[in-house]
Amino acid sequence: MPISPLPIVKQEGLLDKPLGRAILAHGAVGELGPVVAMSVLLTSRSIGAAVVILVLFALAAVLIGLVPQRMLDCRRRQ
Repeated sequence: MPISPLPIVKQEGLLDKPLGRAILAHGAVGELGPVVAMSVLLTSRSIGAAVVILVLFALAAVLIGLVPQRMLDCRRRQ
């Protein structure tokens, strides 16, 4: 997801709301993920090493995605 909806979200004052934070987070991952994946794949000398790095990157992305979700869940319970 490109970051192009960000000005609309900012104009509507949604950056402080869960929707705005979700759009910002998904846009950042959507922009950064492919760049990291391609740089790792194109600079690696070993296919096995590239696969391991991409799997670790995917795990990190999942963990980073779960942390904000748990934080939002904790806020809803309060």
